[in-house]
Amino acid sequence: MQTKLLLSAAALLAAQVVADSCPTVCIENFDPVCGTNGKTYSNKCYLDVDACKDPTIKLASNGACTGGSEATTQPSATTALPGCPIHGCQEYLEIVCGSDGKNYDNECFLRKAKCNVPTLTLVANSSCSEVKNTTTVPATTLPTTAAPGATTAAPTTAAPTTKAASSAGVSAQCSAIALTGLPGMWSV
Repeated sequence: MQTKLLLSAAALLAAQVVADSCPTVCIENFDPVCGTNGKTYSNKCYLDVDACKDPTIKLASNGACTGGSEATTQPSATTALPGCPIHGCQEYLEIVCGSDGKNYDNECFLRKAKCNVPTLTLVANSSCSEVKNTTTVPATTLPTTAAPGATTAAPTTAAPTTKAASSAGVSAQCSAIALTGLPGMWSV
């Protein structure tokens, strides 16, 4: 009995030493892979961290697992919507303009925002101010307002605006461009 207990303790200690020597830092780039344990990992590094601790885990396929698997970016699992980066994005500056008129540091940050706002789309691979300064804002229909009790006139159409577009105009501009689409536009 004492020998079995001693062997069990030695096995636990050996497992802890292996777990402690496993890598724990991974670059947070989103390149999903599927493990043989049915979990989707943000990238192969995170799979390797779990595989170091559990040698039965192998790479099953590149890309997310199918069939409602868990998503994980670190040894503990977290869930995320399909296609949504579930971790921090790489910190490099490649500004893109979203259909909400906001600049994002790169496409990963835009995809993260899209998880909360599914209608968000990429407008341009540049800042929104560049889009504002080079693109004409489409004509919009503006309702007229009247004092209480007065009759209202029919809606009027505003003429297109150029460089002097307001921030609200940029948002409308981005939305209009998003509806018509741009070459190379993607959606998550």
